[in-house]
Amino acid sequence: MGIRSRRDVLQTLFYDTKNSAAEAWELHRRLEPLEVRYGGGGAAVEAGNIMPRHELLNAKTAAEATAQDAASAFVLILDYAIRRLRRAIKPIDTRTLGPQVRNGVRLNDAIWALANQARHADEWLAVPAADIDNDPDARNSVRVFRTLALDPHDLNAAREFVCGLNVNSYVAVEEMLLATAHAVLAGTGWRLGMVSAGTYLLEPDR
Repeated sequence: MGIRSRRDVLQTLFYDTKNSAAEAWELHRRLEPLEVRYGGGGAAVEAGNIMPRHELLNAKTAAEATAQDAASAFVLILDYAIRRLRRAIKPIDTRTLGPQVRNGVRLNDAIWALANQARHADEWLAVPAADIDNDPDARNSVRVFRTLALDPHDLNAAREFVCGLNVNSYVAVEEMLLATAHAVLAGTGWRLGMVSAGTYLLEPDR
């Protein structure tokens, strides 16, 4: 219910991440020929309109920042919800539940590591790249990053992860997250029954 009650904000952050990332890539694509043709100081003609390089660059920077911030907020909110569930169902560890997303890493474990990066970005960046794998405060999360083929020093890691889920609908992501609830209820005699699209109710598992 923690995930479901935050659907509006999570859905907005999910699409902000994907749309802003796509916009940044398109602006990057338009900038590339300018760097060669004009040495970085020319203008691009798109659909009859002249767009100076600095405008393209500013728009790309803004789109990248939006995608980065939206993705970080997305994983942080999800992590808070998963942590609350973890406290409620001890000793079950929610990081061992849910679907696998890449290289055997489960979605909950990936969210946990990415949220840790978002919370401790300044501390991680202060650790040299050669030492981050052994840093006592970061190494467990960094291990997940390495398995996901992500760079713990890259602040775009959450954006890359969200876009790399290869799902176009937030509803699909929500279903992946609700797999944790289904796993927790397995064998208890209860199940998560759907009342309407996106609304669930505990009911006897018959």
